[in-house]
Amino acid sequence: MFWSMRYAQTSSIDGILERESGFTLEDLLGEDDLLQECKSHNTKLLEFLCQPETISKLIVYITEMPTDDDTEDRRFKYPYVASEVLSCDLSAMQDILLSVSSGLVEQVLSILQQPPPLAPVLAGYCSKVIVGLFKSAP
Repeated sequence: MFWSMRYAQTSSIDGILERESGFTLEDLLGEDDLLQECKSHNTKLLEFLCQPETISKLIVYITEMPTDDDTEDRRFKYPYVASEVLSCDLSAMQDILLSVSSGLVEQVLSILQQPPPLAPVLAGYCSKVIVGLFKSAP
């Protein structure tokens, strides 16, 4: 009865996805309920996140070291949230990541080609994504 009276709140993610002025990946990564919306299979959100360009940008956050001039969110929050999204148990995203033609797994593994010393936090994020993909493989 409570839900039928339309008291249910819409998520902030839906508000971002429905903006007429548009939105960016960073707008979504800044939201606290992004992971919950991913796990609840928000269709609009998954359509955006499963685009190869979006996945590629998420991978950049976990493989490229931010500079000192970057924002605090870019340096700390975005890489963490990107790793959580990429390692989420979302079959559509995993299919795109594991697609041979996409080259996205190679992009994740490109962190190993960086000159030493390897950033331990980024290496941890990449390993989390690889382990998530390994667990989901048939």
